[in-house]
Amino acid sequence: MSRMRRGRRGRKQRERWEFNSSVSGQGLLHVGNATLESTLYEWLEARHRAPCTLDTPIWFAPFSPNGIGNKLMGMVMAFHMALSEKRTLIVTDWPPSTLKTNYALNDIMHPSSCQALFDADASRPTVRKCTVEACPLNTASRFRHGYTQMHWAHQSNAFLDVPRRWAERGLSWLEWWRALTQYLFQPSMKLLDGLAATLQRTTLLRSPPAPGATAAPDDRLLLQAPPVARGQTEVRRGFALRFAEGVARWGEVRRPLIGLHVRMGDGCGDDKRGGCKYVASFSMAVRRLREAGLHTGTLFLATDREAVAKEAVAAGAAGFDVLALAQDRAAVERSHLLGIRRHEGDELLHLQLLDLGLLSQTDLLAGVFASTFVKSALQLGHARAYITLDTFPWCPLLRCYWGWRDLCHNCELCFNQAGGGEACGRGMSGGYHTARGLRHALRDGRPARTPFRRYMAQVDAATRCKSFADHPLSTSLYDSPVMCEYATKKCDFAPHLPAQPGGGPPVEVRHRDASCAFRRFVGVDNAAHGRLKPSYGYGIAAVGVLPSLDDCEARCCADLMCHSVVWLAPTRSCIALLTIAHGARRDDFCWRPTLAAGATTSVRLPGAWQSRAVDEAARVLAATSFVRTGDGTGPRVFHKHGAWRTPAGHEHPLERSIDAVACGRSDAPSGALQVSDLLIGAIPQGDPRPGKPQGRRISCPA
Repeated sequence: MSRMRRGRRGRKQRERWEFNSSVSGQGLLHVGNATLESTLYEWLEARHRAPCTLDTPIWFAPFSPNGIGNKLMGMVMAFHMALSEKRTLIVTDWPPSTLKTNYALNDIMHPSSCQALFDADASRPTVRKCTVEACPLNTASRFRHGYTQMHWAHQSNAFLDVPRRWAERGLSWLEWWRALTQYLFQPSMKLLDGLAATLQRTTLLRSPPAPGATAAPDDRLLLQAPPVARGQTEVRRGFALRFAEGVARWGEVRRPLIGLHVRMGDGCGDDKRGGCKYVASFSMAVRRLREAGLHTGTLFLATDREAVAKEAVAAGAAGFDVLALAQDRAAVERSHLLGIRRHEGDELLHLQLLDLGLLSQTDLLAGVFASTFVKSALQLGHARAYITLDTFPWCPLLRCYWGWRDLCHNCELCFNQAGGGEACGRGMSGGYHTARGLRHALRDGRPARTPFRRYMAQVDAATRCKSFADHPLSTSLYDSPVMCEYATKKCDFAPHLPAQPGGGPPVEVRHRDASCAFRRFVGVDNAAHGRLKPSYGYGIAAVGVLPSLDDCEARCCADLMCHSVVWLAPTRSCIALLTIAHGARRDDFCWRPTLAAGATTSVRLPGAWQSRAVDEAARVLAATSFVRTGDGTGPRVFHKHGAWRTPAGHEHPLERSIDAVACGRSDAPSGALQVSDLLIGAIPQGDPRPGKPQGRRISCPA
């Protein structure tokens, strides 16, 4: 027996179009189209609408002051926490500070049985509304057992759990969050009327049909519901179904129907998500669809950028019909750029909910999943698959930093706020937001965590990490490494590889009877950026002057942890890069290229050496003291400056350094790790930060 109810027209749609099992491009996840079933609805109703008294335990929650996606998802998160804590949800600040609306709370969402008791209390002080910077830490009320949610509670591991009853029935992580979202947000007749009125004043734009193509009439593409139909929606549950029955549903469009979200919005300045860099144009988004294996169908474009909409509808995209609602996108854009200072009225609310309602009915969603808007559309509806344009998978939270880019090649981590804020921190703090925290969360074997583990296994199956030697050869937007500027806190794609000598691919060379092989990237210096603040050369060692690049590569072959070298021909300088510097994965070494004439970066090709190298790097990170065994001069014994067990950038402070403590090997403490000259040269000595006090210097005889 099916656990979840399908849309009324689901079977007919499946007859017209099915996902091709061969479509398995990077970033494409099949999640099924299950929505809210009656048994689960009744379970939620019994808890959310249970009889309420002043002794009922309460979970007080404010609305997010950010965009509509944050508002919806933040409240669903609060609902989940209320259920987890066996409390009843009460919204404290409707309408939120950034929404100037005539709609009551029950026009937007299904309030709990305690909401009316709270709202009717004229004796309580006015609740201070939540802002981006802070939310109230307590809520005055007559309820005797109230708890006020702290700033949307980003970091609770309870978000990863599904109630055991439903987890053991096989409910997936997405199905649980879809059920919560569709139960909580059920538009009223008044809101449906408002949405329908705005839609009637709106034109559905479409791209020119391809030569010789048979196109459905405009009035058959989007079927608007007659007013009488809205009176019949009371029996329909969930946002997408009520919207389809009471406002509009898709008609004779070419399948698959792909909901494409290119919303730059109020997240453009958010460097923790990389700003707007992932999707700069409509053509870039279409390129990602093709990379994921989709080449035909209909694209419904939802965007807040007028330039993106005009490009899409005017030019179209080969193989696709392009549709978009004609909107005053300039007004939406201005509102988004105002951020916390905006005050959006009902018409802007309608425009955004119309986009969400139409996106929620598509076969497949594609968008920047660092955005809560497209995540809301996935949770509100029944799309059977999604494509992430920015390498982040869907998650039901306002922030999730364990996307493909983080897990595959994000050596930046917390360096430049490119995954910062609540995503960074010491040890396992940051919860599941960091790659280390995610691994910790996945070790939880309780049944309540099973749906989350299965979902992350699905994400892992859709992930194909490139080897470090392939980073410069990225062929798509999706697998392009990103690097960040510490001074500006801005992130962008790493520079493209310059043309190689002869116009061909990079040259590959082999040493030691082919046991040590390199791929050479001429015109690239991969060491310059890493020698700057904040890493101060961590993981980078100056080998010295050598006769040739061949000699430089041979020196790398001789060191256990060397994964690449940089050769500066004008000065014949050789620089080695070691495996102690890495990203979320131990073999995700740091690709931070600078284009430089006369420079060549030579990267070792994957082989048996790599597992030995990363194991040795782990021993270095775990050690507290080192004894240098090479032929170089100077101190022999070193202690770590402070305590650190991770590479630079994995947690604050960002710096990683050592102090020289003795000249003789015999002075090394018991258990000191024996290391090479290169390893000592690859870790800054003393505190590398300007103006910081330095330890005593040791002078050792030659």
